Amino acid sequence: RSTTSSFTSVKPITDGYLCVGHLGFYGNYSGIYLTKLDLNGNVKWCKPVTEPEEDYQAAFFGNCLVDTYDGNYAVASEKGTTGETTDRILTKITPNGDTLWQKRYYTTARDVYNQVIATTDWGYMLAGWSEDYYPNGSFSNAYMQLVKTDYKGDTLWTHAYPDEEGAVLLYAEQTQDNGYILSGYRYSNASLYDMIVIKVGEFGNEEWRKTFGTDQSDGGCRVYQCPDGTYALLGIIDANDGLHNDLYLV
Repeated sequence: RSTTSSFTSVKPITDGYLCVGHLGFYGNYSGIYLTKLDLNGNVKWCKPVTEPEEDYQAAFFGNCLVDTYDGNYAVASEKGTTGETTDRILTKITPNGDTLWQKRYYTTARDVYNQVIATTDWGYMLAGWSEDYYPNGSFSNAYMQLVKTDYKGDTLWTHAYPDEEGAVLLYAEQTQDNGYILSGYRYSNASLYDMIVIKVGEFGNEEWRKTFGTDQSDGGCRVYQCPDGTYALLGIIDANDGLHNDLYLV
């Protein structure tokens, strides 16, 4: 019996909805599950994406569940003995919730907020942020990171994008030129929290980065590409009155 549960991503299908989320059990067991709901929201079945184990498992954001080009689905999650020692997990599943394959990408870092993109070459891009772990128990500043895989989930390349005192990725998508646009927030002592956008090429090479915000603490952002090739940014900016933030659109 679960003690905690949550849906992270919900995807409409012909006869209902597919939902990915986390289930926690007694004894610190947890796992990632795929649930099918009918059109009225009733549970039809619930199957494990990752088997429940005595460790930390989580899935974040709506794009941890995506369609693949062969009619199946990919699920991005994270797993570790604690929340500070997580690795990225990529699982390919059928519409019936059966696992086709699963890969774990081991690092010595803390890998967080794992998201997945089904790329135009039939492979996958894992996007998130990481912190390197030091022997004294401390962590480095956060940095955005991409892991590109082939159609079997095998790693082709990995790139990290450090930014002064830390940057966290909140969203990524593939662009019309087969590159990628990354967006989130950064921190610096000079301007506190700002929105940040990084554009990279097809093989992960950084092409440009921009920050948006004031010298006060602003929020993170999501950037997506418009049909005409330009980009739209939606974020949060400090209203400079000490009371609230405003939505920010560029």
